Amino acid sequence: MANFAFVGVINTCTSFIVFTIFIHFGIKYTWATLSGGLAGVLLGYTLTRRLVFSYKNHNKFFPFISLFALLCALNIYLQKLMHPFMNSYLAGAMATAICFPVSFLINKYFIFKVGQ
Repeated sequence: MANFAFVGVINTCTSFIVFTIFIHFGIKYTWATLSGGLAGVLLGYTLTRRLVFSYKNHNKFFPFISLFALLCALNIYLQKLMHPFMNSYLAGAMATAICFPVSFLINKYFIFKVGQ
């Protein structure tokens, strides 16, 4: 679990830094979220596979990307719900905080399930 937290912090920071840079330059939150998420998913797949679940094969890339797409859609939807009540930075941070544990549970029990 400590490795997941470490990878999660690195991955989330990478995604959020890209997101905030895009927001800072006036790019719409949907594109900022997608861009930040893409940067995070490329880094996250490698780190999660190797450091968290010690998974040697590369055959989980497409399930991992599919999960990313679903979580990205959820993240954008949550931000859309929050936008009337807060700015893009806070909405992005809160949506990410909600998606983070969901990502771990699906990765642990479905994507990189032990014994697969």
